[in-house]
Amino acid sequence: MKNSFEQLNKILAGILKEYGMEKQVKEAEALNIWREEIGVRIARVTEPLKVADGKLFVKVKSSSWRSELILLKPAILNKINKRLGKLIIKDIVFV
Repeated sequence: MKNSFEQLNKILAGILKEYGMEKQVKEAEALNIWREEIGVRIARVTEPLKVADGKLFVKVKSSSWRSELILLKPAILNKINKRLGKLIIKDIVFV
């Protein structure tokens, strides 16, 4: 059963790559994994909005949280891109 899913995953990845959609799918995935990667505490005060040109735009509840997240940005970028399997998100813009 596991081999069937792995084969299907490879086929879908190939199709997405062939049609030039791999990057868009990975960008959408970044929005979906945000909460898992940053943890509950930060997830409560943030909301991922969109990805454009390799930039992840994230709404932040307050300016004090924004300042703290700017300091954590390199670690967050690393975690997200590691989970995505390649460098997709080049920057995070906290708004």
